[in-house]
Amino acid sequence: MIIVVFEGRDGYHEKAVGFGPETDDALLSFVHDKGKGMVWFHGSAAQEDDWGYPEEYNVMRGAKLSVPTGLRPRPWGEALLHTAEPRHPITEGISKTWTVTGDDILTGVELHEGTEVLLTVFDDLESYENAPRWPMSHYPVAIPPEGLAALPGINTHQPLAWINEYGAGRCFTITIGHDIDTFRRIEFISMFPRGVEWAATGALTLQGPDRRGERRFLPWPYYNREG
Repeated sequence: MIIVVFEGRDGYHEKAVGFGPETDDALLSFVHDKGKGMVWFHGSAAQEDDWGYPEEYNVMRGAKLSVPTGLRPRPWGEALLHTAEPRHPITEGISKTWTVTGDDILTGVELHEGTEVLLTVFDDLESYENAPRWPMSHYPVAIPPEGLAALPGINTHQPLAWINEYGAGRCFTITIGHDIDTFRRIEFISMFPRGVEWAATGALTLQGPDRRGERRFLPWPYYNREG
């Protein structure tokens, strides 16, 4: 199983450097033909058409995140997240709604047929209209001529985590995880390892972190039963 934490660029306005054709072929075959798993974490899920990555990566992920699809970070602040229904075993027991603060909440996602959404945020127009400064100058965003109300996906639930079966293998994508506050959330601590396990094996054995008694003082990920 492979976890991708790679954007291939130092600045958001730069053109990303890809893996190269040989690595691309190997990764696609690793999942599709060999039945292995891939996890796309945070900004690594974004892919512009001129970056040199194969379009097949979007097929693998089951979604496309790019400036033409409306890719954008929501205005800064606390975000209310919604665990998607019906539940997948990855999200069993996780709160119906929960919040993160200080994360990059990426919206403007174009889902492919067959993708199963695990987590969403309602991308309301009011948040953009009331933001003191949006978009931030360091992040490329394409605002339609009609204005903010015409942003793709505005005023809808936008996916933040999802899974997709690709050939004989599996992909888990999660776009939150920019800030330490997110990693401290019990919902994230429960969902992320399960998503990784599902991508790796197609099955789930992890029941969630045990934070009872003295274990509440242990650092991430709380899964070491020996303490």
